[in-house]
Amino acid sequence: MIARADLGLLADDLTGACDLAAAFAAGMGPLVVTEAADDGDVLNTQSRGLPAEESRALLRRIGQRLAGKPIIFKKIDSTLRGPAGAELEGMLEGLGFRRVILAPAIPRIGKTTRGGMLYENGVPVTQTAYAADPSSPARSAGIAAILAETGQVGCHIADAETDDDLRRLVDDTLADSEPVLFAGSLGLADALVRHVEPAAGADGHAPVARQIALVSGSLYERTQRQIQQAVAGGAVLQEIDAVAVPGAGEFRRSDAPPVILRLGGPSVRSSMADATDFLRAVTQAAAWVQAAGVNGLGIVGGETAYHLFLRLGISRLRVAGRMAEVIAYGTLLDGALAGCPFAMKGGSVGPDDALELMIRYLRTGKGDP
Repeated sequence: MIARADLGLLADDLTGACDLAAAFAAGMGPLVVTEAADDGDVLNTQSRGLPAEESRALLRRIGQRLAGKPIIFKKIDSTLRGPAGAELEGMLEGLGFRRVILAPAIPRIGKTTRGGMLYENGVPVTQTAYAADPSSPARSAGIAAILAETGQVGCHIADAETDDDLRRLVDDTLADSEPVLFAGSLGLADALVRHVEPAAGADGHAPVARQIALVSGSLYERTQRQIQQAVAGGAVLQEIDAVAVPGAGEFRRSDAPPVILRLGGPSVRSSMADATDFLRAVTQAAAWVQAAGVNGLGIVGGETAYHLFLRLGISRLRVAGRMAEVIAYGTLLDGALAGCPFAMKGGSVGPDDALELMIRYLRTGKGDP
């Protein structure tokens, strides 16, 4: 078994860090921080949107800090969005030479790799919604080609079309008892956690919320379907743009319905990829959350979560688990919503009822169906 002290965990954005924490929650009860600090069990580097050279330098420094740990798991996006090659290259520069096992597949939600290519439900990712990602569009389905865009790193690129493929990969790798850097997504994390030494469980108490807000900065069509279904189920949709904040006073009623704050009104959503507009809208959303007395928070999108948390003074959170494979949930530990429950997911993933599941957790404190 892998001792906790021998395992290093990091991710390139906040939703990824929560996903990773959730994968190990049963055995570790990790603390996730919004900065690459020393006091969390999972490090969020928030490097997916950085230029390649900045990302490489940051990961080099983190690699030096983690060099004493024989097993490193670096959470990456399942379609390798961001400067993945530069990040892995920087990690190796900091860690020193070790094997790199790269497996981004999550077979149980249709994300597989075959012949070194990325597929979603059997379709190359260049023919899916990932090709239209506003910040990091999928320009290639070839894993080696994607890595070579930003860095040069020697690694074993593993095909995986089933969860058993990932389990065998981890089992065979660990049998060699040599230092290794695993780079992958939730599928590989779940295959690895089977080998991690159990730890004392985290506090199982989950607070419940009456004033619930979900903040979404995702432009993915999948997220828009999830919003529509939640609204059909009784949630109220509020558009948040970079200029005006809708009134929050009525939301303080104990019987107020959940509110979905969608960043960027209909007239400006097409420009939300612009960093200035995006950050202004996040600032307005944070002001609304505080004015409304929100005590249960859902977030869609890693960049949205990161910048919203900064504006609410949230730097630490406890992840208790995940539902529907991709929705992490737990408790906020500091800032304006200290002690309140949260639920979080990436914008490109999740079933159509994902936001309804988040609302249910915030209302009941129950993550399982």
